[in-house]
Amino acid sequence: ADVVIVMDAATNHVQQKPVNGMQAMIRALEISQNEHTHLRLKNADMVLNPGIAPPVGVLEFQHKRRCAAAGVRTVLKAREELCELMQTRVKAKVQGPLTLRHLFDRFFL
Repeated sequence: ADVVIVMDAATNHVQQKPVNGMQAMIRALEISQNEHTHLRLKNADMVLNPGIAPPVGVLEFQHKRRCAAAGVRTVLKAREELCELMQTRVKAKVQGPLTLRHLFDRFFL
């Protein structure tokens, strides 16, 4: 890929003490997932963090709209930096003027 942009929506960085076996198992999965995510994000050109508050648990699917909206707000806030990053990476490969249409075609089609 020319540019790697990642949305890290993890909200499980708050450590709560498990009170039963199921919560302990879910917390163990979250810890493992956090480490895996950290290793994968190291190579990204940009990592966006939507800052979902209050935090959403692994099995709380009823909050999907709130999470998606937070992601959209984050992308819109980072729009300028995203365009700069994409233009910087693509300029080296493009002959002639770089247009928004070219960026759209290159990254979204």
